[in-house]
Amino acid sequence: MVKFTILGSGSAVQYENRSSASYLLEYNDKKIILDAGFCLLDRLEKVSVLADEIDYIFVSHKHPDHFMGIIHFLFARKSITSYSNNPVTIFGFKGLESYINGFRKILGHWIEPEIDIKIVEDTKFSFDDFEYELFKTVHTDESVGIKLYIDGKKIVYTGDSEYFDDLIVHVNEADLFVADCGKIKGDVIEGHMSYDEVLQVAINAGVKNLLFSHFYPDSDKFEINVDNYNFKVFKARDLMSIYL
Repeated sequence: MVKFTILGSGSAVQYENRSSASYLLEYNDKKIILDAGFCLLDRLEKVSVLADEIDYIFVSHKHPDHFMGIIHFLFARKSITSYSNNPVTIFGFKGLESYINGFRKILGHWIEPEIDIKIVEDTKFSFDDFEYELFKTVHTDESVGIKLYIDGKKIVYTGDSEYFDDLIVHVNEADLFVADCGKIKGDVIEGHMSYDEVLQVAINAGVKNLLFSHFYPDSDKFEINVDNYNFKVFKARDLMSIYL
């Protein structure tokens, strides 16, 4: 069984006690973070998970509300109260390693814990426990979404993205589709999707579960008659979990 927990369903701005983008995926004894928002460690504490227990961290792009939690994470692993040698693999967009190294130049040894840290920028990669494939999204020059294949399940996370036709191909028959819903319907905002755009992707892709997330103020103000669709629909709240 795969457990998917929303640590942060919000964005960079304050809104309804929603933390910025972070998700925790658990299966067997492994723990994967999808994006590391500002309050990553605080939210992990709420679900009784320590930084020492995290095995993998995926980062979709450079924006601080998806990345800055890594700085806190590395500092916590450096702490004298961290007794674990558990290694961590950080993976994601092209240029991720140089981006992290830029923060190392500024903060020095404070974010260099004495553990094995592996950084992977491959578009496709197979770990012992799961496989993933990245795909380009429409948000920033480097932004990517991810398809994860775990325990016979396909999980697709868009990171931040506006609608594009090939998204349907990437999401096709996903067991869980986690989608950026940062735009209010009718607004002319680049880089994000509105609920109706997300819904059309889910319908055309034949998903099993749809999770709306990454809400900006009022982008979550919509109602959907779930009886009209042959898949489950969830509107993310911080600390809620979905089981696959």
